[in-house]
Amino acid sequence: MLKLYQPPHHLKTLSGSELMNVATELYGNALTGFSQAALQEAWQSVISQHNGWGWPAVGEIVKVCREIIGKSNVVLSKSSAKKHPWESADEKWRKLAADYVHKFSRSSIAIQAKAEGWYFGINGLCNYVKEHASLQAKVISGCRNIGWNGWAWGYNSWGAEEDNYQENIKRDIDVARTAIEIHVNVSDDVIAWMRSRV
Repeated sequence: MLKLYQPPHHLKTLSGSELMNVATELYGNALTGFSQAALQEAWQSVISQHNGWGWPAVGEIVKVCREIIGKSNVVLSKSSAKKHPWESADEKWRKLAADYVHKFSRSSIAIQAKAEGWYFGINGLCNYVKEHASLQAKVISGCRNIGWNGWAWGYNSWGAEEDNYQENIKRDIDVARTAIEIHVNVSDDVIAWMRSRV
């Protein structure tokens, strides 16, 4: 642009490097976010129709970029950045787990826990269900390197031995793999332990 067109009148006193900085700031800020493909196509369109000797208006370039995006499904580079598979899986498991916890919150056991005061809190039923639902959702969504909070399976909390703790996790993972849905089983031992903590 600097080689093809004259700068605006108020910028003609600037040197080459100063002019480059101004152009980069004015045009760069306005055009940040458009993909390289959209920018190249827009630039060709703008200069093919530009009749003046001065720089094309930045607004005109932005307008043409938006038109190109609308026509060819070229999207803004910020929003079009291709997601990695683990990012999609991460979004999916979070939604699955949140949906299950919301559904569970209306169950009779959750209503009873809320009334008795052992639903919320770090050792509450809500957190217990969220931890189990999250693990199962991660398996269903295909996440890798799955982690969990051990207390939710009884490790150093409601009295399960370490073997039971590992069996409980294995059971949750197997449920998720076979049923392809989340199901959190709240045992009588867990309920009794949570009630005792109130």
